[in-house]
Amino acid sequence: STLCDTLAKSKIKSFKAANCYLGPEPVSMLASTLSKAGVAVVDISGNALIGLSWTQGYVVGTEDHAGWDAICEVLPKSAVKVFKVSSSQLNSKAITKLASTLATAGVEAVDLSNNRFDPSLLDSIKHKVKLNLTGCA
Repeated sequence: STLCDTLAKSKIKSFKAANCYLGPEPVSMLASTLSKAGVAVVDISGNALIGLSWTQGYVVGTEDHAGWDAICEVLPKSAVKVFKVSSSQLNSKAITKLASTLATAGVEAVDLSNNRFDPSLLDSIKHKVKLNLTGCA
C-alpha cells in the first residue's frame, strides 16, 4: 500500500494506528514494512490483529494468525523499541508467538494490557522487556 511504502522511506519514528479496524491482512502489510522502516514506536492497539474483535460483550470473528505471526517475526529485524497491542483480543497462541520472538528482538517495552491470556506465558522474557499486563487474565 502507499502508506507502507511511504513509511519505509520516511523518517517517521512513531506509528499509531490504534482502533483502526486493522485485521490480519493489513497487519501483514505493516510487518513487511517494519524491517525497512526506522520506526521505534508502534501502536496498533484495539485492532483485530488475529481476526478477533470485541463486540457487544462477545469475541467475534475468525481466528487468523497470519498477520500477527508476520509482525512478530519481523520484530527482531526492526527498529521497534516500544510495541503497543493492548485490547486486541490476543490469546495464548498469539502471546506464545510474541514471547518467542521478543527473546531476540530489541524491543524494550510491550503493552499487552486488556488481552485475555495467562501472563505466565511471558515468564521467559519478563526480565528482558518491560511489560504492561494490566487487565490480563
